[in-house]
Amino acid sequence: MRILIATVPFSGHFNPLTAVAARLHEQGHEVRWYGAPSLVPRVEALGVAAEPYRRAVEVSDDNVAERHPERAKLKGPKRLSFDFARVFTDNIPAQVTDLTDLHNVWPFERLVCDSAFYAASILGPKLDVPVHTVSPGPSLVPSPDVPPPDRKSVV
Repeated sequence: MRILIATVPFSGHFNPLTAVAARLHEQGHEVRWYGAPSLVPRVEALGVAAEPYRRAVEVSDDNVAERHPERAKLKGPKRLSFDFARVFTDNIPAQVTDLTDLHNVWPFERLVCDSAFYAASILGPKLDVPVHTVSPGPSLVPSPDVPPPDRKSVV
């Protein structure tokens, strides 16, 4: 099966899916990974073909402060709102175009992505490809098995 993995280039989103990619590859699936150009060596070290951004802009742990200096002045909900709009969703049109183009030359049959790769909500229906989302972050759904988020870390 042809499986494309797509993640945003933040360590907490990229790293958890490396084991998924390696395992799928070991099981004989044809796996490729769409992501930031700086991550290509790490993807290829897994034995997986890399598909670096073509139109999307890399915003990562290493360059978010440089790309968005105004972010440093924000805290709590204002920073979360900024990140959602500027860091995670501004790239959606470029990611959709990149992956539509890729699908035209390498028709992947499944898309596996991290929960912050928001282009997936458009790509699944557009390309008629099942999307499987991995959520590497804490659960926001109340549960007796999961502690509540620490309010001090977001306020």
